[in-house]
Amino acid sequence: MIIPVHERWVDFCTDLGVKVRAFRPFVRVELINDDGTTIRANAILDSGSPFSIVPYLIWHDQGIPWQALGSRLSRQDKVDTTALVWFGVDCQLGETALVLSDKPDGIRSRPMRVIAKFPLAKTSSHLEKEVILGYNFFTDNCLEWTLKGLAKGGVGTIAVQE
Repeated sequence: MIIPVHERWVDFCTDLGVKVRAFRPFVRVELINDDGTTIRANAILDSGSPFSIVPYLIWHDQGIPWQALGSRLSRQDKVDTTALVWFGVDCQLGETALVLSDKPDGIRSRPMRVIAKFPLAKTSSHLEKEVILGYNFFTDNCLEWTLKGLAKGGVGTIAVQE
């Protein structure tokens, strides 16, 4: 199954008058809340993020259930105090599921495992309304992600094995 990757961009102009465009790839996802209602959201694809993130406004305010996996991460017997922080907000590591979808074409993937940071409070970030799918999401679900950089912007796909 092939899920399309979409993109958004913002045009900027530097103080030296140079015009630049910032791109961000995303997919559409569906999460199921406590009462069984499907919550649709956009999910930013971020291969530079080691963990996925389900922002507070999504998991808390939409009632998305998740299982806690811990509130501290350690490596080499030392607690890493920054590993479970997002924009200055403490997080718990947790697990939930989501489905990749593309509503116009009616494409829906199988449910996929998401191990993510779940912030314990709202942040001031504009990203508060979008799930971030970190690199772990792709490895945990054996997904193949392809982006094609084109002059007018990139397009891509996520290949899902059923």
